[in-house]
Amino acid sequence: MDHERTEFRRRAVQPMVCLREGWRLIKPNYWLFLGICFVGSLIAGMGPMGILMGPMMCGIHLCLLRAERGLPIDFGMLFKGFDYFLPSFVAALFIMVPMIVILVATYILFFFGMFAGIAAFGPQQRGGGPPGDAFGYYMMSLFAIMYVSILVTSTVLHAVFLFVFPLIVDRELSGWDAVVLSVRAFLGNFFGVLALVILVMFLSLLSLLACYVGVFFFLPLSMAMSMAAYRQVFPELESPLDRLHDFDNDDDLPPAPKWSQPSSTDITSAND
Repeated sequence: MDHERTEFRRRAVQPMVCLREGWRLIKPNYWLFLGICFVGSLIAGMGPMGILMGPMMCGIHLCLLRAERGLPIDFGMLFKGFDYFLPSFVAALFIMVPMIVILVATYILFFFGMFAGIAAFGPQQRGGGPPGDAFGYYMMSLFAIMYVSILVTSTVLHAVFLFVFPLIVDRELSGWDAVVLSVRAFLGNFFGVLALVILVMFLSLLSLLACYVGVFFFLPLSMAMSMAAYRQVFPELESPLDRLHDFDNDDDLPPAPKWSQPSSTDITSAND
């Protein structure tokens, strides 16, 4: 990884600014982004082990990066994410494998706990009668522990790998390099990224109250908020990648948005 493509800012993520700028980014093409994010997420869930998740996430971020620079976008650009198939698949494995391992371990511990509860509170302990209230409270506690474990795991993994796919598209990094750099950038922006992920999850839960369909309408904004955070952490290159604008004549590209410009915040090389 060369220095220009790997430098990042520390303590740069501002969750509320990400919310505002994320909405500004998608507002002119909200319905188009809704379709792109909905279809991309649907296709991403169809393949095993994230084989389709990576290309779809790269396609969505490609569209967001083009919108950031004021370049035209269309629905077909979602499938340009397959140009990054190999690095995105490698990166998706680093995201999916830990999640699967933790989920399997959580379910195994849950079932062991359930059987232990049956042995402790089962009919043989009550003279053949039905389990008492203690068993119900015990099972509720197990469900709560399992739910919190999965929630914490998904939150941490989301935060750690937040920048992986935009790095693959914007910096043309390999899957491994994008994962390493995303982890380093997360550690350099620990509290800001964690607060952003919690904000996104909170807004997602609120959107679920709208008969569940609200979460689909929030999806483009959640992706745009991540994109805003990415640009806060990773300054824009002086020469945008050809892949972002290879459909256009870009002699007069619009300037980068003010919120993405370098500030007095520390800029750190990933090699430091």
